[in-house]
Amino acid sequence: MKSIVAALAAFAFAAVSAQQTGIVSVTSPVKGTVFTAGEDAVISWNPDTATVDTIDQIQLASGDPNNLDLLDVIANDIDAADGSYTWTVPEDIEPGVTYAIVFGYAPKAAYSPQFTITGPDGSRE
Repeated sequence: MKSIVAALAAFAFAAVSAQQTGIVSVTSPVKGTVFTAGEDAVISWNPDTATVDTIDQIQLASGDPNNLDLLDVIANDIDAADGSYTWTVPEDIEPGVTYAIVFGYAPKAAYSPQFTITGPDGSRE
């Protein structure tokens, strides 16, 4: 009996932990992702769990994860059922390790984990 209760508790914890926050569940970029300036980068999400039909805006942000600075609009009005968007990272972007992607608008926005953008030569800063 104890093992059944423990299994149910573990399942409930896993279900709560996996809950999506925001309008999409981001699948790329994830922590550890490295994009390179001047190259194509795939931004993706799970279309099966999207809570909207259209992602109004995808933006590039940077800085403190609790207070991101919005830097640029990557795309507007993306069909959430597509599940991905290919973005050409600007060649002249500043290399850094505190970039994030923002999907939609607060308070229901979804955020990627922070990731790195290197210079065209692979430099990180």
